[in-house]
Amino acid sequence: MKYILPALFTALALATAAVADRLPWIDEYHSGPCSVSRGNDESACGTAFYCQLQGNSHKIGGLRYESEKACLAAHEPRPWVEHYTPACAFLHGTSEKHCGTEFFCRLHSSATPPSKLYESEEECLSFHQPRPEQLRA
Repeated sequence: MKYILPALFTALALATAAVADRLPWIDEYHSGPCSVSRGNDESACGTAFYCQLQGNSHKIGGLRYESEKACLAAHEPRPWVEHYTPACAFLHGTSEKHCGTEFFCRLHSSATPPSKLYESEEECLSFHQPRPEQLRA
């Protein structure tokens, strides 16, 4: 029992260090500056859009990652989106912004996932920050 606590603290420190070594997540998307940069400026385009372009077969200069998933893995976990809006139904679950993280990730374990980026609900959730209630518990 006395060996469990040090091992637990070591694992927690390593997990925290791994996230600390990642690039920050940039939420903002500014259409004008992003268009001017042709998607090469993460600070103007936001991390999600910037990483999405990394997997594009029509790559343009300045891209640093071989795939969208590799780009996302190099960044801090994506923020949790809690809300579900009526627009989700019209978008068939493809918009995390309108459907919320839980619903969006759950669809990745369905027969028709909204994207091919994540192979399962669990993998989708692993690329996100935990739900805020879990942080307080």
